Amino acid sequence: MRRAAKSLRLDANGFVRQRASLLSLRLMLASMLAALLIVAPSKSAPSQQQQQYDKAKAAYDEVQYGEAIGILDGLLALADLSDPLRRQATLLIGFCQVGLGNGEAAEKRFREVLAIELDQKLPGGTSPKIKDAFEKVRAKVLREKVAEAEKQKELDTQKPTTIDQPRVVEKAKSDVAPPPQTTVAVEPATPVYKKWWFWTIIVGVAAAGAAAAVTAVVLTERAQPRPGQVDVEIGFAR
Repeated sequence: MRRAAKSLRLDANGFVRQRASLLSLRLMLASMLAALLIVAPSKSAPSQQQQQYDKAKAAYDEVQYGEAIGILDGLLALADLSDPLRRQATLLIGFCQVGLGNGEAAEKRFREVLAIELDQKLPGGTSPKIKDAFEKVRAKVLREKVAEAEKQKELDTQKPTTIDQPRVVEKAKSDVAPPPQTTVAVEPATPVYKKWWFWTIIVGVAAAGAAAAVTAVVLTERAQPRPGQVDVEIGFAR
């Protein structure tokens, strides 16, 4: 009896442990399911965007271009739209504009696509009309890029080389050796009245003045007649 009771107790303990393990497993599964439910909405967003694109594509295939453009405009307004899907939506709007005969609007959308991917491939089954319109825009964009590159190249060749003028002048000054400095002794100026030639001139002028005065007196005395002297003029008959 004791052994039977002990065996029953052991079985009861094992059953309790199994129940606890099952309960823990259920709790773990419940937490994992809750995590999946929380993450599921964020993962379904791209799916909803793809569904919107598919809806617009169906409207395009049914030649409902206006309806397709409306759906695609709403899709492009989404900030979290992936780049590939954004490019596809923009391209499909261009297709719709070609179908409506709006060449300028179609070219604008095609340019937006080519600005992202210049080698953009068109989907299979694209109509020849749309292919022709798209390739014309691609060729125009390529010509513009080539012209822009040539213009930039020409500007680069014509651009003068900038020279740091102050540094060049400073270097030129440093390369030129300074002229040798010569010291010239300057004698103090001698007054004029202490020069020998000054007094020579003074003496000469005084002598000349005196001689002139004596000559004038002599000539005056000769010109006056003496008392009792008669001047007789003797003429000869011709």
